[in-house]
Amino acid sequence: ATVHFVGSSSQRLDVDVSDTAQSFKVIVVGDCGSAGATEFLLGGWSSATNRGLGHTSANAWAISTGTVVSGGTSDLSPHVFRATLNGASAQIWVDEASIASGYAGAGSLTRLTLGAGATSTPTFGTFLTGDLAFYGVYAGATSDASLSTLCDDLQTYYGTR
Repeated sequence: ATVHFVGSSSQRLDVDVSDTAQSFKVIVVGDCGSAGATEFLLGGWSSATNRGLGHTSANAWAISTGTVVSGGTSDLSPHVFRATLNGASAQIWVDEASIASGYAGAGSLTRLTLGAGATSTPTFGTFLTGDLAFYGVYAGATSDASLSTLCDDLQTYYGTR
């Protein structure tokens, strides 16, 4: 089962959460549905709607809490995404392949928004046309080895291998 989003301003799942400073980690199982458009599977990181985890209009996988870190070539197939947000040590994996790393900004998780980016006000943007099956936000102390094992299991469960 998935939650399907159609890229509309009225379609998002949003919760105001306790502000969580970096470092934190996220896992998402889903797909982006619009090539050549910036879309976020998961957002709500800091003060602008153009921050989150998804892909860029240049068809690259991306993560940002203020500065975009991107790499690889995005597609419209389902994937398991894993990201670490830790200042200069941000990193993104797609199906457990490291795609990009670098400084993604120092923004905090201020809202948990699925299917869009969001500000703390909230204002929404960069809407998703696609599906989400799973998401998780983990404390920075959660080991990468444990999250990698979870991602492997999610790939098997959702058939993204």
